Amino acid sequence: LRSIAKRFNRSVSRNLSTVLNRRNVEYNRLLVEYSSLLASMNGAEPLSRITDSLIGNPEHVIEVGEHILAASLIEFYLQYVYCSKFVDFKNIKVFVELGGGSGKQIELLKKLHPDICFIIFDIAPQLYVCEQYLKALFPKSLVSYRETRDWKKLKNPTGKILICGTNQFPLI
Repeated sequence: LRSIAKRFNRSVSRNLSTVLNRRNVEYNRLLVEYSSLLASMNGAEPLSRITDSLIGNPEHVIEVGEHILAASLIEFYLQYVYCSKFVDFKNIKVFVELGGGSGKQIELLKKLHPDICFIIFDIAPQLYVCEQYLKALFPKSLVSYRETRDWKKLKNPTGKILICGTNQFPLI
């Protein structure tokens, strides 16, 4: 089973965005079942706990039962499942991400582990995109760069998302 899972995982990782579509309902169902199987093998939270926000109009959106999932969220979920083999996310208090990108990884982790404090560092243009995306999803949890940029010491309040510039990295 593990060797089949490894081969399938490699195939899915390489081809996920090209194979997902609304018409291939059986494949979509199998992909979600496979992800759930991997999650249970690795101690990860199940994919069934989340649904995609669809903010930003993501490509390759599928519906599986009541869940709406974009290919990008499933890709990040599979990365999370792999990391769950080695990391007990239930015991993490602070998660630091260098280069937050669009914020999709934080979206996934925040939905699965809402008590973690997330600190995101990035360059100004990308930080703006990430902040706007996460603010739309988690308005009460986000601490804007406008607030954090003058901090002399990082704070790590439970369940907050801190947006920080790369110049603040020495604070950690």
